[in-house]
Amino acid sequence: MDDIGKILKETRESKNLTLDEISKETHILTRYLSAVEEGNYSIVPDRIYVIGIIRKYADFLGLDGSQLVKSFVDSVNRTAKITVQKTDKVSRHSDGINLRPLITILTSVVLIAAFVAILYINPYKNFNIPQPLAPAPQEEQMSPVNPPPEIPKVEEPQVADKLVMTIKFTGEC
Repeated sequence: MDDIGKILKETRESKNLTLDEISKETHILTRYLSAVEEGNYSIVPDRIYVIGIIRKYADFLGLDGSQLVKSFVDSVNRTAKITVQKTDKVSRHSDGINLRPLITILTSVVLIAAFVAILYINPYKNFNIPQPLAPAPQEEQMSPVNPPPEIPKVEEPQVADKLVMTIKFTGEC
């Protein structure tokens, strides 16, 4: 991967260009251009950005950007395969304990405990709600000036003992 940076740096220097000049033309930050030249790709946020920077930088310098990107991707894939092989060796000998269910259960217990604590410590549980005031006792001396008119009693209608209903269906609508 350092070969790509060397190629870009040598080409830039042979054309007497500075990183600032290239940055202004390509709109790539100077620190990213410098990082690519040094092979320090950890400064760039993601691998896809590195690919874009290499392509644009190389094209600007008149190089084949696609070929340099292909070289970069191949070297990254080679490095990734080596890393995976090393990781596989370690994981074969280690006990794989899945902590996700344990974390879920502990989180649930903590949330339930917090809810119960809030209910227990609730400052409003002893809040006195005002009761409606009882009507003041009326004094016997006070009498209304105009007494309400008397409502005549209405007799309830008498209910028949039997109810006969005849329903005839003719089929017509």
